[in-house]
This record gives sequence, C-alpha cells and structure tokens, in this order.
Amino acid sequence: LLAGVGAALFVLVGVQMTRLTTGGTAVAAEARMQAALFAEDFIPTRRGRILDRNGAVLAADQPSWNLAIHYAVLSGEWAIQQARIAGQAQVGRPAWKELTAAEQDRLCADFLPGYERQIADMWRVLSELTGEPEAELQERRAAITSRVSQIRANVARAAVRRLREAGEEADWSDLEKPVAIERESHVLLRDLSEHAVRELRGLRAEAQRAAAARHRDEPAGAGAIWSRVDCRRALERVHPLEQATVTIARDSFPMALKSDAPVEVVLDGITSQVLGTTGRINADDPRWSARPFERGQGGGEGDNGDRGPDALPFDLGGYRDGDGVGVSGIERSMEAELRGTRGFTRSRRRSGAVVQRVEPAAGADVRLTLDHRLQGRVQALLSHDPAVGLMRAQPWHGGDLPVGTPLHGSVVVLDIGSGEVLAAVGVPQPEADDGAEDPDVPAVNHTDLPHYFRPARVPLPPGSTVKPLVLAAAVSEGVVGPREPIDCSLGYLYPGRANVYRDWINRPENTIRNFGIIDGPTAIKVSSNVYSGKMAQRLGPARLVGWYESLGFGRGASPGVADAAGTLPRGAVLDSGAGAPDTATQRRQLEQALRRDAEQSAIGQGSMTSTPLQLAAALAVLGNGGRYTAPTFISGREQPAYDTGLTRAGIDAALEGMWRSANEGRAGDAVSGTTHRISWRELDADGELIET
Repeated sequence: LLAGVGAALFVLVGVQMTRLTTGGTAVAAEARMQAALFAEDFIPTRRGRILDRNGAVLAADQPSWNLAIHYAVLSGEWAIQQARIAGQAQVGRPAWKELTAAEQDRLCADFLPGYERQIADMWRVLSELTGEPEAELQERRAAITSRVSQIRANVARAAVRRLREAGEEADWSDLEKPVAIERESHVLLRDLSEHAVRELRGLRAEAQRAAAARHRDEPAGAGAIWSRVDCRRALERVHPLEQATVTIARDSFPMALKSDAPVEVVLDGITSQVLGTTGRINADDPRWSARPFERGQGGGEGDNGDRGPDALPFDLGGYRDGDGVGVSGIERSMEAELRGTRGFTRSRRRSGAVVQRVEPAAGADVRLTLDHRLQGRVQALLSHDPAVGLMRAQPWHGGDLPVGTPLHGSVVVLDIGSGEVLAAVGVPQPEADDGAEDPDVPAVNHTDLPHYFRPARVPLPPGSTVKPLVLAAAVSEGVVGPREPIDCSLGYLYPGRANVYRDWINRPENTIRNFGIIDGPTAIKVSSNVYSGKMAQRLGPARLVGWYESLGFGRGASPGVADAAGTLPRGAVLDSGAGAPDTATQRRQLEQALRRDAEQSAIGQGSMTSTPLQLAAALAVLGNGGRYTAPTFISGREQPAYDTGLTRAGIDAALEGMWRSANEGRAGDAVSGTTHRISWRELDADGELIET
C-alpha cells in the first residue's frame, strides 16, 4: 500500500514537473520569472526616408511628443486596483484575507469614488492642456479598449488552439490573465505642444516622488493617477515638399485661355497620392500575423532559437499594437524596406545594471523615379484653378457639360528606355481634410474617385490612343502593308449598319462623310475607326488579344504602387476552347459577339480598359524599337523587359501617323490631323454658332 501511494505521488509530481517545464505553461512561467528579475525596454527605430530621383526628401520621420496612458487607467481598472489596496490597508492584510469577496467589494466601494474622481480630473486637465474636447478624448479611449479586447480574445483563442493541438488541457485561469498589451501604456494623442509636455511631465514627476516616499502597502494619494500618464518621444511622418507655388506661363495656351501674364498656382499634396499614407497597424492586418512581435518559439530576427542567455523570445522587427505601418502607395508597397528594427535593453531591477542591449536599426531609404519639380508643374497644369482652365469644360469642347465644370484626367511622363515614371498626376485629388482611405476599400465618392490614384488605379476605355498599336501589330503580322491602301469609303465598318462602328466624320452635318481610300499612317492621322476595325478583322480576336497582352494590357505591372490590371476583349475566350456553347446556333452567336467585342477594342472601346500608366508603357514600345519595359516608380529596380515582336516597318508606320496627326493640316486629306488644331465654338449676338 505504501509502495502504491509512493508511486502515485511520484507520478503526480512527474506530471506537474512536465507541465511546468514544457509547453505554454513553461513559457509563461519563464516570462514571469524574467519579468520579476529584469526590466525590459524597447528603443524606437526610425522609418526610412522616401526621396525623389534627385535626392530631395519627400517623406521622413520627424521627432515629436506623444501622450501615452496606461491601459489600466483607460479601462478603469486602475481605480478598482487602488480601491482594493486602500481597503486592504485599512483592515490589514490578515483581516483582509478572512473577508469574503462580497465583503471586500463593499469595503472597496468606500474608496472607489475618490480614485474615479482622479481619473475624471485627469481627463479634464488633459483637455485643457491639449485643446482636445473631452468627448474626443473619450472616443479615442474607447477605440483603444475595444481594440485591446479584440486582441485579448484572439490571443485566448490561439492559446486554446495550441494547447489542443499539443494534446493538453486548457488552463482557464492562465487564459484569464492580462495579455501583454493590457500591461502597457497606449498612445492617446500625438504631436503634443511643448507647453503641454512641460506641464504633464511636471505632474508625472510629482506623482512619482510621492510614490517613492510611500510604503508599498500604503494606498495612493491625490494625484497618483499622473504616474500612469507619460509623454514619450516619438517620430511623426512629415512631407516637407508637399506644398509649393508654381508659376505657369500661359502664352501657349489655347484661345481664350491664352495670356502673356503667367499665373501662380498654389499646390498642396504634390506627391501625396504616390507616397500614400502611414497609420497604426491593427490585428486584422495580415502583415501583423505574418510577422508578429512575439515569436515565443524562436526563428525570428533577434531570436536565434538556441534559447541561450542572449536569445530574444520576440522579433524586434515584428509588429506590436499601435506600430506605424504603410497604409497605401509607396509607404505600403515598400513597407519591408522602410520599416526599421527597434532596439532593446534588459537591465536588473534591483541594481539597474544593463545586461543586454541591442541597438535599433533605421529603415532603408527608398529613392523614387519621380522628379518632384516636374510632378509639381504637371499638377499645376491639371489644376482646377479657373485661371489655368485646362481641366475645366470650355466652349470648344462642344459637350453637354456647363462651361467651367471641373474635368477628370491623368498625365503620365515616362522615360522610354528605362520605364521610369518621371511624373504621374491624376485629378481630382482628395481634399486636404478628406483623410486617406485604404486602397482596397472603394472610395465613398464613386463618381469622381478622388481617393484613387488615377494614373495607376482607374482603368477606363483607352479610346483612339490604341489605334497606332493596332496598326503596328497588323503590319508586323503581315496582314497589311505599311503603305497598303484600304477602302474606307463606306464610312462605317458593317455593311447595312450605317450607324454602328462608323467614322467620326460620318455625320449628317458634314459635307465629307468618309475618308475614302487611305493607308495606315493616314488612318492614324485622321483617326479612322473603319480602318482600325478592318485591321482587327484581319488579325482576328486571338491574335489581336495576344498583341495587347504582349504590350502590357490586361495585367498588373507591379510599378511600386497599387495598380489595376484593366480588362481585355473577350474575343480570345472562344479561340482558347473555353466556354463552348451547346448548339451550333449558340456557337455562331457567341463567335459573332466575341468578334465584335475584339473589333471594338481596336478603337479602344467595348470591354477593353486600361490605366494611363499601362497605356504610356505600351506606347513607349514604339519609341523603344519594339521592346517593352514595365513601368516603375522605384529607382534602381530592375523591371521585366522583353522584345514584343513588333517589326521596324510596323513601328515606323505608327510613328509616322502619330507625327502627322500632330503636325499636318489637310494636305489633300479629308481633315487635318486630329491633334493638330482646336476648334473654338461660341454663339454670336444672334445666337448663331461661330466656329474658328
């Protein structure tokens, strides 16, 4: 019997020893021991700068002061803790232990209002010093406590899952203990004034002196709350070159906008849409779960896995609650490069001696291909300022929009050889007080899309800009000669359907209704729809879509900012054998629909869409001898490049047509080049239309 009891006790001791030395319990016990012996502190790092191509600083971290408050104060738990200490001090520790939980609560209730008043006074003083309304401060407090509650629930669920996977029973008492972020201070306000910092640090110092003079078991006195309020050095993201005044000459502007007097345009947010924004990470961000701060089992940076005296059970480059992170633009896409690694110190609690120190490593600088001065000039030209007027509806537009209506558009300036984006501007842009939205969440304004970076993220039908590319592809495929005459005298593409797919000149008010027999360069000069449609018919849907794909349409280019892929005509679906119809009639109907869609894409219509960035990269192929280079905003990044197969004859025919469009008048053709002149339309005193 004694032997049996001894064996049972031995087994129980062995089980308890195993539980305490392995698994999550051992990790928690080791953490508690380390916390009792050593104090740990983390040294903030600096996020890398973003520079333009010439080295001008577009974004950088600037020192500032943040206001941080301990979570126990934010949650209200501090008042309860202090009331319990006061109640225990009144009756003594032995008598306190003899009381029931209900009796302890009743005793604490006498002291609780005093500590709650300290918290209320703290919010009032903070509002006075910072100028923030108390209601705003309470909203920030509620947001923090809500986020921490969610994190705690996630941690508990993950712990239960790990224990079950390891075949262990969940110790619910351990799961109810506060998680790390509940034992920390959280930033409530940023960029404090020097006056507020000076006053708050004075209140904190006074509270700390009073705490040092008080016995450990004595209750906290008046003003003790300020020991849990701290002003911390921080780094705020600033953009020193976002505002500028640009002088624009107007002596080459069209018609009524022309003036010998230049105009000054005040700009705000010159590169903001490219740079993007930074924010504070939250538990839903996949980057947090991909690289969390606390590893626990090794394998991260700063944790070599050997569990030696210098090993760290966390990743110093990992994410913690409230860490800064790129939200959109370059800040998001280059997060891994820009993000630094925090430093770390471990010191003995009793002596204060530092036993381990890891220096912080600043994030790397990122150099862009943009020239911020060129970017500013382009933005000034696209300004909605009435004194500029290029992006407002004018009489010569002849549309339905009232004169003066702000217009939307984009400009991309691309280096042909390297694919480097020198400038990229879209309008409208978000107003200064609109804030920035997550790039994956649609903007509230679904019509104007001010929060979208239009050059890369808003695909639209490219229109006649693709016609030179279609001509170059057709000549390269040998389906048409560079100077081969094509009969476009019908004025429309489909016989018997005069109002469908017609040339723009084919209008009742025009005396000339067709372009006659024309070759490729002339077709580009006059922007003939019929000619491009016939090239699409000769190429066929599959070959046409293949050329579009080789020119970068229909796919993202990973330029360094979030970009849209756009869409290609559906004409390749049937040729690839996918989606076969059930009957011969259905097949003929589908074939016809797919052909028509591909033919529409030859004039940039139908289901085809592209971004201005895609279009610029595709047209750059003509100037680069047929070689495609993916566009990029990141200097020094090697982008995909390849030969598209366009022949010299096809390229030359397309370039000639583009040159003639801009530089030739009628010269025997039906009309001038479509980019050669602007027609001014206005009404005379009798209401008659005048056209110049």
